[in-house]
Amino acid sequence: QSYFEKLARKADGSPAGPFAVGFAGQTLRVEQIVEVQPTLVLVEFKDAHGEIQRMRIPFAKIDHWENC
Repeated sequence: QSYFEKLARKADGSPAGPFAVGFAGQTLRVEQIVEVQPTLVLVEFKDAHGEIQRMRIPFAKIDHWENC
């Protein structure tokens, strides 16, 4: 949980991102971390139409997390 809390913001307090996240056999480009909860991270990403969507990703399902 603390790892993702540190990643969520830049030093100036603005949202960090984007990130390439691998989970459940797929890779997703996460635009920003919205909230970190005890067992999951709430993220924003753009869908196929360019609309911002939110998704909860459980820590246990994350295969990799990298800066883009």
